[in-house]
Amino acid sequence: AAPALPPSNQNPITKQAIEEARSQLAMLQQQQTQASNQLTQTDTQLQSTEKALIEQRHELGEHQYHSTDQLREDWRQLDAKVKHLQALQTEQRKLDADCSQLSEQCAKVEKQREAARVTQQQAEQDYSLAAQAERHIEQALPEQYRQPGALNHLINELDTQIKTLTEAHEQALASFNKASQNVTQIAAKLEQQSKQRHALIQECTEAQHRWRSGLEVSAFNDEADFLSAQLSELEQQQLQDELQHYTEQLSGCKATLQQQQKQLADQQPPDLEKLQADRGQLKTAAEQVFQTWKGIDNRHLQLMDVQRKLETAHQSNQALEAEYKIYGTLSDVASGQTGNKISLQRFVLSVLLDDVLIEASHRLHVMSKGRYLLVRKEDRAKGNKASGLELEVEDAYTGKTRSVATLSGGESFMAALSLALGLSDVVQAYAGGIKLDTLFIDEGFGSLDQESLDLAIKTLTDLQSSGRMIGIISHVSELREQMALRIDVQSSATGSTVAVGG
Repeated sequence: AAPALPPSNQNPITKQAIEEARSQLAMLQQQQTQASNQLTQTDTQLQSTEKALIEQRHELGEHQYHSTDQLREDWRQLDAKVKHLQALQTEQRKLDADCSQLSEQCAKVEKQREAARVTQQQAEQDYSLAAQAERHIEQALPEQYRQPGALNHLINELDTQIKTLTEAHEQALASFNKASQNVTQIAAKLEQQSKQRHALIQECTEAQHRWRSGLEVSAFNDEADFLSAQLSELEQQQLQDELQHYTEQLSGCKATLQQQQKQLADQQPPDLEKLQADRGQLKTAAEQVFQTWKGIDNRHLQLMDVQRKLETAHQSNQALEAEYKIYGTLSDVASGQTGNKISLQRFVLSVLLDDVLIEASHRLHVMSKGRYLLVRKEDRAKGNKASGLELEVEDAYTGKTRSVATLSGGESFMAALSLALGLSDVVQAYAGGIKLDTLFIDEGFGSLDQESLDLAIKTLTDLQSSGRMIGIISHVSELREQMALRIDVQSSATGSTVAVGG
């Protein structure tokens, strides 16, 4: 409602009255906004309804009946059409339900549109009253408050919104009219589909009657007999090809017979008995040749099969070889199957052996008066023998290297003693400072001459002076005399006795 105007004989309108008028204008604006939202919602529902109607029209599609001249195809197509009609009945029921829903939705939309129209009319009336009140308020305002300001700006915005609402209302009416036309079209389409369904049902009934009549007058007992006698197009084509092939062969045989009759008109009858005998011999020879060929052919097939299997195995082996080439090469290198026949284990031992030979060569060089040095043979061994750990001696007298097998017994003992002492030095070095304080040497001194024996004893004495205890087990009397401390073992028939000498 418009605000009450103050009497003309009262004081000018106060600021509070202006604020109340502004509040009423804001309320009217809110009501118009709600009406606009309702119109927008109505437009959205109309668009959804139109979209649903379009989808329903696309789902219906076009159903046309196509006749055929073949009885078998008629039966099949009629059966398919019966099923199709059943589906159409289900779809028609669904469309009826959808049409009812659409009618209800249209009624709701109409009610909403009418309510929005009433709301809009009320808003327009309220707006007119508010505009009149605004004019009265503006006339009652003092001169300095009549300049364009916030109220004019607000009034302009309200005018713009009213125009917008009016346009939206017109668009909603147009959408509603369009939706109504769509509903009318769908109703007409449903009626047409119903008529078409009745026509198809009648046509199906007539076709079934013609089918039963044709089956009764045909040579078939029943429908199962007819179906079992049907031939596929491929079978019919095969029979047609066989018939055509037989006709062609028959024509060729007749032509050949006529030609042979002409050629044999002036010929004498042959000796059939001789020809029969020759034929029997040739047949026997042909059978023998055929059996021979059959055996050769079977062998050929076996060989071809073996060849295919070999090719498959060869391809598989190539793939496996390519896949495991790296691992195979690594395995061959580690096991000593390539190069100088040195496995990974023998390679590691050869490194340790080089350290042992360095220490042993110092001992042997002293005991042999500078003649011999122990070295490791680096050449590949002959045959499949593993390489890398064979020993040789370097002879300073000849300037050549030879096998340790060429050393004499005493030289071999000195070389073995040098290796033992060198090994003990290397073990101590690798063991983190652990010392081997005791060494025992069993036999071997009997093969040394006096000079070599003295050198060996001197070497052991030097080891003893470095803090090691050296134990020698020997039956050589010269060695026993040079030992200050010893244990003598005397054997007799009653047993052995032990005595400490020195």
